[in-house]
Formats: sequence, C-alpha cells, structure tokens
Amino acid sequence: MNAENNEIIIVPGQFDTNVLHRELQGVWAENAGWTLSLRRPKQRFRAIDPAMLVAIVGATGPALTALVTGVLQVISARGGQRITIETPSGGRIDVPASMPEEEVKQILNSLKEKPSKIRLPRG
Repeated sequence: MNAENNEIIIVPGQFDTNVLHRELQGVWAENAGWTLSLRRPKQRFRAIDPAMLVAIVGATGPALTALVTGVLQVISARGGQRITIETPSGGRIDVPASMPEEEVKQILNSLKEKPSKIRLPRG
C-alpha cells in the first residue's frame, strides 16, 4: 500500500449515523491524521436515513489504525461485537471489537489493498 489519502466509507449498520459521526469526531480530536464527513444524498428514500460517513485517511500508518480502533471503541461501547473491513476487490476481514490496537495495526499492515469500506453490524 502507498501513503496516499484514501476515502473509506463507513457503513453504519444498526448504529445511528449522526451519533456515530459525533462519537467518531471525538476520537478524531485525539487522533490527527484523518477527517470524517457526513454525506447525505439529494433524495431521501422512504423512512430510512441514507446518510453515510466518509473518512479521508492516510492508507498506512497510525491514522488508519486510529480510525479503525476508534470505530471499534464506539461500537463496543454500544454493544457491537465486530466490524468488517472491505477492500475494492471484495476482500473482507472481520475484526472483533475486543481486538487490541497492536493486532489491528498488524491486520491493516498485512492488507495488499487500501480498505474501501468499514461495515458495522446490522443488528
């Protein structure tokens, strides 16, 4: 992987997008190196809020590890048990919420591609 910035979509699953955004912004304040934005499509479909979170992060190093560790902390506090990291070619890795940061770092360093999505549990 190279050190270019990478856009990673965070699929909120069962978690409220606005709450997740607010809590991850708190993590961001402590961990420079990535930014987070809330994107909403121009049209809303039915009663479902189609908003998604998008993180812009360096593809390697501490910023990506901080983002994934922050997501794990937020979902763990709300009863989530794991996230799934996806790559553009369809590769998937399930990461338990209880995984220590050093192990998260090792998993991320072992990826042959930049992550493109982080999926949270559906419920």
